[in-house]
Amino acid sequence: MIFRKSWATPLTIGSFILMSVTGILMFFHLDSQFNKVAHEYFSWAFVAGVVFHVVVNWKPFAGYFRARIALSLIGFFVLLLAFSFFSWGEKEQGGRPPVQKIVGALSTVPVTELAVIAKKDPAELIVKLKEAGFPVTTGSETVQDLTRGEKGQQGKLLGLIFE
Repeated sequence: MIFRKSWATPLTIGSFILMSVTGILMFFHLDSQFNKVAHEYFSWAFVAGVVFHVVVNWKPFAGYFRARIALSLIGFFVLLLAFSFFSWGEKEQGGRPPVQKIVGALSTVPVTELAVIAKKDPAELIVKLKEAGFPVTTGSETVQDLTRGEKGQQGKLLGLIFE
């Protein structure tokens, strides 16, 4: 028989280890470029290993479709897969999420105009931002100017403006 446990199971185990570790590294943004490539391309080895493993273990595998708890777990993950194909409004047709677009747009507006949008006195806001350590001089500076484009600082500055 072409399918053998002697290599189907080790292929499944080895590729599972690779997929798990690289996936966890990507989740925590600790991956290297090769981790991402390995995860994407060697996932085919995992798929093949699982297919071969199922073939050589067909009787025990088929038995899972008679157990209520097994069917419930399998059904749960199939539903998660189905839901993963919907955007749920997080992104607009391949673009960035709407919140990121808003922050990006607000980051290019002068501080005095942001004060008006936030319903704050521009002079008071300038003082508040100076006290917080942002180098505001005239109020014509944008959030990008004041933070040199640092994303974390942009959020902090916009938080001060709109609090």
